[in-house]
Amino acid sequence: MFEFKELPRLTDGELELVLVKQMPAKYELFKVPAYYFKIFRLKGYEEIGVLEIRIGSNEFTFYAGHIGYEIYPSFRGHHYASQACQLAKTVACLHKISTLYICCLPDNIPSNKTIKRLGAQFIGTYLVPFYHEMYLLGIDRVNIYEWDFSDECCWPKGKMNWLGR
Repeated sequence: MFEFKELPRLTDGELELVLVKQMPAKYELFKVPAYYFKIFRLKGYEEIGVLEIRIGSNEFTFYAGHIGYEIYPSFRGHHYASQACQLAKTVACLHKISTLYICCLPDNIPSNKTIKRLGAQFIGTYLVPFYHEMYLLGIDRVNIYEWDFSDECCWPKGKMNWLGR
């Protein structure tokens, strides 16, 4: 049975992730539990974006990714998205997850660069199945990256693919 974890303060001294809500799988679009955060820049304590981390793997998270983020336009270009993803990694580790999929549109150059900056490995460009929620929103292909940070988490190593194996 899934349980949301009590989270430590998620900050790197420049940014902070502030928990907004926890969404159980039965209410979540991609059918896995999720944490939703606002991203704040500590200087001036300004909200600069949002981040979601999905806990668990299935076909929906394979195409949508485990992490979704948006940095508001006036704050882009400072690598805040990669910093926020690094902070979110703590949440994954608390759930004994050390490998995440992160996806973006093939033509979204800034997001592709952000994901590569994390050290994630490009898996490929995949066609989104016609029955997937993303396809219904007009997204027919995505770049999928695998971010393995098992060296930074403290438990026996092992990967779990989207089928749970």
